[in-house]
This record gives sequence, C-alpha cells and structure tokens, in this order.
Amino acid sequence: MWVFEGHPSGLSAGLEQADYLLVDSGTLPYLQEDWMAVALRSMKPEGKVFHYNRETGMFFLSPYRPGHPAGVSVNRMAKRAMLTVS
Repeated sequence: MWVFEGHPSGLSAGLEQADYLLVDSGTLPYLQEDWMAVALRSMKPEGKVFHYNRETGMFFLSPYRPGHPAGVSVNRMAKRAMLTVS
C-alpha cells in the first residue's frame, strides 16, 4: 500500500500497475483535472478506483472502463452500489 497526496508530478508513477486506488473526497479539489484519466492509464487494466465520501462514511466504486463489466460510469455515480463503513 502506498499513501501519497497525488501531486501531478508523481500521480502516474505512484499508480503504476496498481490494483486499487482509494480517493478521499476531501482531496478531490486538489487533484489535477484529468486525475481519473491518469489513474486509468497508469493502473493495471483491471484496476479499480474507490472513492471515500467523508460526509457519509461510504465507499463507492468507479470508474467506467470500456469492456470492464464491473465498472460504473462516472456520469452515473448517483446510481452506484455503495458499501457502508462500520
């Protein structure tokens, strides 16, 4: 497991061949605009991105990957499955 701030200078290298990425909702305003594209390009093809919502304490799976049935469209986040953190 790697923990890093996701600065543009290290985002791609930090996610190289990663299986999972967990993004804290509090960090989203500080990430580069194309962070999701960078993540998808850098991670393993079957890699998954999870978002943690600080307000609700819930995780949700994103993003959509063409040809990846477990992906959820970023544009349809409201309809995603959620996991409650207990």
